[in-house]
Amino acid sequence: MFNIFIPKEIKDGESRVGLIPEAVEELIKIDPEKIKIWIQEGAGEASGYKDKDYQAVGAYILYESFKSIFEEKIDLIIKVKEPLPKEYDFLLSGKKSVAGFFHFPANPGLEKFFKDNGIRFLDYGEVTDEKGGRPILAAMSKIAGELAVLKGFNYLLITGCGLMPQDTKVTIIGAGTAGIAAANYAANLGVKKVNISIFDIKEKMVFVGGQFINTKISSRENISDILPQTDLLICAPAIKGEQAPKIITRKMVQSMQKTAVIIDVSIDQGGTLETSKPTTVNSPCYFEEGVLHYCRPNIPGMVGKSSSRALSNAALPYLKKFIESFLRTS
Repeated sequence: MFNIFIPKEIKDGESRVGLIPEAVEELIKIDPEKIKIWIQEGAGEASGYKDKDYQAVGAYILYESFKSIFEEKIDLIIKVKEPLPKEYDFLLSGKKSVAGFFHFPANPGLEKFFKDNGIRFLDYGEVTDEKGGRPILAAMSKIAGELAVLKGFNYLLITGCGLMPQDTKVTIIGAGTAGIAAANYAANLGVKKVNISIFDIKEKMVFVGGQFINTKISSRENISDILPQTDLLICAPAIKGEQAPKIITRKMVQSMQKTAVIIDVSIDQGGTLETSKPTTVNSPCYFEEGVLHYCRPNIPGMVGKSSSRALSNAALPYLKKFIESFLRTS
């Protein structure tokens, strides 16, 4: 029997669940005689899924009082975010594999823990398709980019800029999935294309709001020229397996209007600004050099149901391959 466990996420602000019921049903179908899926009691509640929804598709509910009994029988743990230190003991009991987003550049200790203890893992952030894209990460990056715009306009009301979207100047660092999603969402809300500036490591044409626009090289000199006129700055550089580059200096932030807002989507990888620092759910923003910074890690975790659906749809094909490979070699 191959036992899969989906725990309740315990990281601050995380409302997603490893798999939604429909995806759980698809994994069971691989081999109903060999695959059993256990859901920690209440694991899906923050995403809008009840225990009975999982039971209806053939999963079992693992109650906290019985969890220790099953620890050594679990073969695969399907998480969303990286395990926290308080979860390490559970990973060490028995021979387990774990799937989820691990952000190793920002968590070198976790990578060492996995390797030192022979824990097999599927890092969603590094899964690639036949074209070299990262489909699971892209699903979450799209949501992060869109939420960055929503949060940005919300905070612009707080700073008193007094602008409607059509009059707002938006600057975006990064032309990856998150950056382009942010640009399109801003355009859909009414921001004029002429007021959207996108910077990337190289010049290219990107499709935003129904038309192509040119990106600009993300040099400090180029960005410095536009920051004094920027109302909303969204930092989402496309990076792979690395810490985010500190593109924007403290001096550059000082040049910005005091009514401007900064959303640093890259904070999970360390942040793009010298003035960036991770915040919390209860205190998601702060003022630095007189400018409001929103640096809440794990932005997709704010919308548990939408993010869980998107995550499950993107991860399912790769989880199937992972499980099928395990069953063939066991």
